Amino acid sequence: MDKHWYSPGLRRVFGVPGGAEALVLADAARAGQAVLFVARDDVHMDQAAEALAFMAPDLRVLSFPAWDCLPYDRVSPKTDIVARRVGTLTDLRHAAAEGGETPPVVLTTVSAVLQRVPPRAYFDD
Repeated sequence: MDKHWYSPGLRRVFGVPGGAEALVLADAARAGQAVLFVARDDVHMDQAAEALAFMAPDLRVLSFPAWDCLPYDRVSPKTDIVARRVGTLTDLRHAAAEGGETPPVVLTTVSAVLQRVPPRAYFDD
């Protein structure tokens, strides 16, 4: 497993067998490391969230889904997606300001990582 970790400050893990991701994420979070899990899609992100809720109910898990529509589309995104994205960004901003013992585990998707977000100052208030 050590061959999958890079640089002392940033650790990347890949090749974890399906279903074992939650154990790796929980171990890293309990060690005080900030954890960002990038799933291939919403289904895998939700599966990771369910597994973490079962295996590590003590951890704070934030989900950051991708938009469910395209930019400049005539259809607005669903309100629950907007609420989850804004809620996660707000929680992250406050967690960074507070500097608690265990940072939250952030679950997201490849699509969500590629989409723009408002500046940090937007979430200060």
